[in-house]
Amino acid sequence: VSSDGRYLLVAVQRPYSGETVAATGLPVLHTRIARYDLDLNKWDAFFYPLEPSTFTIGLSEIVLVGTTRTGHDVYAVIERDNQLSANGLIKRVYTFTLDGLAPQDIATPVSATSVVGSTVTKRLLRDVQPQFAPYEKVEGLAVTWGGDLWVALDNDGGEFESRMVRYRGILR
Repeated sequence: VSSDGRYLLVAVQRPYSGETVAATGLPVLHTRIARYDLDLNKWDAFFYPLEPSTFTIGLSEIVLVGTTRTGHDVYAVIERDNQLSANGLIKRVYTFTLDGLAPQDIATPVSATSVVGSTVTKRLLRDVQPQFAPYEKVEGLAVTWGGDLWVALDNDGGEFESRMVRYRGILR
């Protein structure tokens, strides 16, 4: 939920089927940060560029982690692959704002023109892969009042251990 309580944000796990945009000759996959306006009862979205990989990359949890000096909300999101052990390379927490971005209708297809001005700029907050190897999907995120970041791995019905890791003072 946004700091003003007006918007509900959702990390759409994966790109819509068949969507890619060529950037520097390589296809770039985008998923969406969907936003529901609680006052207008309307969905819109912003594009989120995923890390290039030969494996499936997706988003998990999204949380509000603070505001910028100019008062814009800062969100954190988990971006991760779906691989185990040595193949599992992307398990990261990124931050972003929606400051200055133009929302798109949630059904707008990814294209070279639709992503311009509507794509978040993500900043790496923490690579959590070392603490979560050899497991597959990091899926939970929480922030404490003191600025600690908690990252969690569920156990997919008991197949693996559950794990929570605390990163102290990362958001101060």
